[in-house]
Amino acid sequence: MAQNTAKDETAFLEEPEFSGPLRRCIATGEILPRERLLRFAIAPDGTLVPDLAAKLPGRGFWLLPSPENIALAVKKGRFSQAARRTLSIPDGFCETIATLLAKRCLAQLGIARRGGQLVSGFDKTEAWLKSHKGSLLLEASDGSMDGRMHMRHLASNAPVIGLFTSAEMAEALGKSSAVVHAAMPRGRSSAAFLAECRRLAPFRSQSTFLVPTDHTPQVS
Repeated sequence: MAQNTAKDETAFLEEPEFSGPLRRCIATGEILPRERLLRFAIAPDGTLVPDLAAKLPGRGFWLLPSPENIALAVKKGRFSQAARRTLSIPDGFCETIATLLAKRCLAQLGIARRGGQLVSGFDKTEAWLKSHKGSLLLEASDGSMDGRMHMRHLASNAPVIGLFTSAEMAEALGKSSAVVHAAMPRGRSSAAFLAECRRLAPFRSQSTFLVPTDHTPQVS
């Protein structure tokens, strides 16, 4: 199976803003909805830790997640400046964040499957896309391009998430064989998954993350 590395397959299309609290990114200075950012907290020993769920106690620092922004914040000492103290940043910090974000996304896939909010496999995904407009399409990054383009045509203007390999999708969905195609109905579950994938996408720049400009997340 050919891996998707085409430049036009990695496009990030603008999505309507989320509602809710705004936070400032310590790397870029941008003020954005907190759903778009990643929170960091300080452990009791002074170590900086990623707080993906934004629930750890104490003062938090927000950053628009990407390898470049993390590297900039570390190099310029932005975390320590914001904390007004010297912080310890573990080796491989960026790689750890990418791994945690991927695990969080894949865990949501498993929850969606168990809740009846996801179908997988070529035939089931094809049938679902033909009868459900606006569904979120998932495709394995190492899947056949012919099959992926066929599903994209059926999905029309729906979001396309191709951040995971067929093996990663299979493990998340509890399948014994590779999973290349899956779909989720538009709603609370897919909106939450899409938000998590947006944070992961910059760490997997050779994969697909396509969101139509007129796609508005529905969480109610």
